[in-house]
Amino acid sequence: MLAHWFLSAVMFTAAIAIGVIVITSKMNMISKVLVIAALVFSSLFTYRALNDVYGYPIVLQKNFDDALVLSHMLNKEKKVIHMWIKSPDEENPRSYTIPYEEKLASFLERMRHKHKGKPYRAKIETQSNPMSPLKQSIKRVNMGELIIFPSKL
Repeated sequence: MLAHWFLSAVMFTAAIAIGVIVITSKMNMISKVLVIAALVFSSLFTYRALNDVYGYPIVLQKNFDDALVLSHMLNKEKKVIHMWIKSPDEENPRSYTIPYEEKLASFLERMRHKHKGKPYRAKIETQSNPMSPLKQSIKRVNMGELIIFPSKL
């Protein structure tokens, strides 16, 4: 976690330094505004992208048409659900966090009981706002069991 803080501080300091250089330069005003805006947006999106690099769970912000839900953990005190999901197009499973919702928590518990703790396939739809802070970017998560019928002979 200290490395994350250090990297954030370095990015912030670099953005301030570049901003000061741009503001004190002899560029025209429109160019200055464009460079500062690009710097601010790139810093924000780079910071958000860093969460994908670390081994910590990331906030679920994508949809899965066919995901293998390996496990989940409910944390009512911190109002978060941790899920371990494997997508068909990825080699390894990933850990995601979702804001705690009673409806989603009861669905996950029913699925765990139904499948006796074993992985199951699900369709996951998220509605998110990429411009909001990372932990508050999810508006809603809808999940449903994906039923796979055996092929006919």
